[in-house]
Amino acid sequence: MPWFPTRIEDFDFIGKRILSEGDGIQEVDHPSFKDKEYRARRDMIAQVALNYRINDPEIPSIKYNENELGVWRYCYPKLKALLKTNACEETNQTIEDMEKNVPGFSETEIPQLGAISNFLESKTGWRLKPVGGLLTQREFLNGLAFKIFHSTQYIRHHSTPEYTPEPDIIHELVGHAPMFAHQDFADFSQEIGLASLGATEIELKRLAALYWFTIEFGMCLDSNGKKKAYGAGIMSSFGELAYCVTDKPKFLPLDPYVIA
Repeated sequence: MPWFPTRIEDFDFIGKRILSEGDGIQEVDHPSFKDKEYRARRDMIAQVALNYRINDPEIPSIKYNENELGVWRYCYPKLKALLKTNACEETNQTIEDMEKNVPGFSETEIPQLGAISNFLESKTGWRLKPVGGLLTQREFLNGLAFKIFHSTQYIRHHSTPEYTPEPDIIHELVGHAPMFAHQDFADFSQEIGLASLGATEIELKRLAALYWFTIEFGMCLDSNGKKKAYGAGIMSSFGELAYCVTDKPKFLPLDPYVIA
């Protein structure tokens, strides 16, 4: 049986291996892989995550530079406007709640991971753990079992603010974090995580597929029967968020056996 964490302190050993171009990510020609200055900045932010220990009193803050703040100030207001019409009610409720109650959460400032983590912990008991990039499926899903969501702290490349091939803080805080404030969604996420502990490779792939077509790219029906996004990959992407409510995508019923 593959090793899996059995206590919270085990997460100090998880997140050391980050998937990068040609490994977990195939788009090697993206500017975020070619810009040496950007990569150096990313490495510095990643080191903060690597130095963090799960029982540290707080998650270290990042002092974001003007390039990074510019990306947030461009992306967040546009995404928020799209979310109001195209995303589920739960996400919009939580974003409004976060803007009121999370220090530093605004259209002009990038919120710190620690403040978001404290907010989620007060709602559902979930917490964020900083990570330097994309994790292996096993490590990422194992975290969910312990109500831990591994989150990046860096932001996407300033030359292409509307698209990134990797998770970044916009994807994490606009796409994922709001849904973890809702108990049903949080419990569902933990169930996938619990099932991943000690799972075989084929079981892990099935669970990852379920995660992909729900938590990452899931759609739901609102109280009026209208299609709305709840998957983080949709809610943090301009193009996906606009496209998902049209009649162009092919929508399939949720059948875990077919997905697996």
